Amino acid sequence: MYIPLLVAVSLGVAVLVNRPLRGMKAFRALYFLPNITSVAVLALIFRRFLSPRPDGPINFLIGLIGIPPQKWLIDVNQAMPSIVGISLWEAFGYFMVIWLAGLQAIPNELYDAAKVDGANGWRLHRYVTIPLLRPTAAFIIVIATIGALQVFGSIFILTGGGPVNATTTVVYQIYSEAFNFGRFGYASALSILFFVIILIVALIQSRYLRFGEDVY
Repeated sequence: MYIPLLVAVSLGVAVLVNRPLRGMKAFRALYFLPNITSVAVLALIFRRFLSPRPDGPINFLIGLIGIPPQKWLIDVNQAMPSIVGISLWEAFGYFMVIWLAGLQAIPNELYDAAKVDGANGWRLHRYVTIPLLRPTAAFIIVIATIGALQVFGSIFILTGGGPVNATTTVVYQIYSEAFNFGRFGYASALSILFFVIILIVALIQSRYLRFGEDVY
């Protein structure tokens, strides 16, 4: 759930804030703000917004369009999507900045040449922007995957791995084995194995996404 949403949302916002409009720098800073905010603060804010009570902010808003109140973090099926939403809000500003750097590195002459050939609107993005962002996309997918595998803070604060282990990730399991059950040796073994898995995943992604190769 997390990686496709993060890539799509951060890229979409980066394209929007890449326009030379007055006050755009303020919007960039605003979007980046959650990334420099403590995960504990964000988790507490989302705990309030995702209150399962009918008068909770999100439940109140969806109630206006006839959707019944949802249980969010205390529901087995909704807890992990809720964590994904929190992680997405926390991280997309950072990746927006990376996309923005990639967008601003594309020479304007390429867009001008494409316009001369009749490309406009979506075709400019389809045939110029997206292909030239391949190195940036490879970097973002690799880094975002590693970050997704290591998610811990919001789960620790909001759900404690529950309900019924619905949000128990590998990192939280390692923490639980070490500090809840005192099995430090087992937790250490899990940590080493998890490191190897992350390394393998990152290497596979780097190979097939051709990370580090130039597109020019």
